[in-house]
Amino acid sequence: MVSVDSEYMQARTVIMSLAENMIDIDWPLWQTLTSEEELKRHPETGPVSKKKFQQQIIELYNFLLSRGLKIIFPQIIDQAVCQVFTRDPCFVVKNTVYLSSMRDDYRYEEILGLSGLFEKYNVVDLRSYKNAVIEGGDVFVISPNTALVGIGQTTNQHGFDTLRDHLNRDGFKEVIPIYHNGLHLDCCFNICPDGTAFVLKSHIAQESLEIIERLFKIYQIDPYEGTKLLASNFFWLNEREVLSQVDTLLTNSELRRRGYIVHEFDFSQVSCMWGALRCVVGPLLRSPNLT
Repeated sequence: MVSVDSEYMQARTVIMSLAENMIDIDWPLWQTLTSEEELKRHPETGPVSKKKFQQQIIELYNFLLSRGLKIIFPQIIDQAVCQVFTRDPCFVVKNTVYLSSMRDDYRYEEILGLSGLFEKYNVVDLRSYKNAVIEGGDVFVISPNTALVGIGQTTNQHGFDTLRDHLNRDGFKEVIPIYHNGLHLDCCFNICPDGTAFVLKSHIAQESLEIIERLFKIYQIDPYEGTKLLASNFFWLNEREVLSQVDTLLTNSELRRRGYIVHEFDFSQVSCMWGALRCVVGPLLRSPNLT
């Protein structure tokens, strides 16, 4: 089954890639892969070693296996080097799988790697909606009737409207837009079970900050950790345990101060590709039982 009713119920089944199709990327190659304007928006960009990148992903994979999670793999698409970011091309809300409508042409083939995985489930293909762009990194399930959806560099207004209409029909009372200038909302925002939002304030629009402040207590992420290390991109294993990057010292200290167990991972190579822990683990099933 698939079921996601919150960000921090016990993760049971996830979709993950071991980055077999990652490539080595140096600065000259970066400049051919994307525009100078896009690179300026991503201070986290850096050279990537396929070997080191895979080592970091496999360390996380082994940890999740040791905790009893069931891990499902997409079909490998050789040229889809961003396929490791499994959060983006599909996401689960309640008991529905949503196939994303991706912003960039070079990421379209990631959806092909998911074919056959969800034949038994209720699937909404957001690609069928003209001009709708939405990716899973912009979607936060707060409760069975409340979701936050980022609108920024990737998800557009029509993508938000389309998902909101589906979620409203599925019983959601509130689907709240959060305007930001990150690649995805989880690159500048995350939430904790105690009602705290970790926010990179420089990346959130003022009107959306006011909404967040009404809904949550605010912890302001250190600007360096937030922009260079993507500190907000942590992943909740359950209501007590969170997976974070070893270099985000201030963020991890604050999480521990709030009583959470923080498992640290070296994701220095992964963050160079504009993603971190939440990006590479796509929950398909979360359970309320912490067993």
